[in-house]
Amino acid sequence: MIPAILWSFTLFLGALAATTTSTEIAAILPTLSPSPCTITYGPSRLFAVRDDTKEAYSVRLLQIPDDTSKVNVTHMIVQSTSPCTNCGTVPTYWSLTKNVLTAKLPSTPSGWTTANLNVTAGTSPSFVTSPTPVRYPIYCAQTSSLLASATLTVHGTAQKFYMCDLYRTGIQFHIIYDISFIRPAGPCYQVTLTMRQLLVVDPPSPTLYGE
Repeated sequence: MIPAILWSFTLFLGALAATTTSTEIAAILPTLSPSPCTITYGPSRLFAVRDDTKEAYSVRLLQIPDDTSKVNVTHMIVQSTSPCTNCGTVPTYWSLTKNVLTAKLPSTPSGWTTANLNVTAGTSPSFVTSPTPVRYPIYCAQTSSLLASATLTVHGTAQKFYMCDLYRTGIQFHIIYDISFIRPAGPCYQVTLTMRQLLVVDPPSPTLYGE
């Protein structure tokens, strides 16, 4: 049986994950030593937590606007607290299955999957929605004991993600992996991508990966 204190703390984390959009989460939760990466995790909400201010922003998926041949390709962005009319969609939940990161989008056709593409330096993590799931097993979840949260890594690191104001809007920030070799027009802030497990969600599609 789960102790009452631990159960109450678990419910608190679930409520936090389901409602937080811009909160100093790190100031609320204790710091625990991370465990080795796990290849399967979720379903979860996904946040970009600024390393300097500890503010957390819900990660959204925005369709790539300048390539009409890729109508089913989206990439990660976040929006500031200002209203935004073109800032994509917050997935219902995210899941990590055998190192493949998927997003449950409200508009996804039945039997289709939104799964990650490969990530290279200087680009935004992208996803493709299709009836035939792609397989780029590059993500991993580094968990913390007792907490319903995990740090998302790609290519073995969690320390190369940034939110960049590419178009100087002050509202729309693109998540970029490794800015070592690019010079964005606007400011960039280092972030940690954090998955926070949901307690109650729609079950993941049983057709994922044909399993």
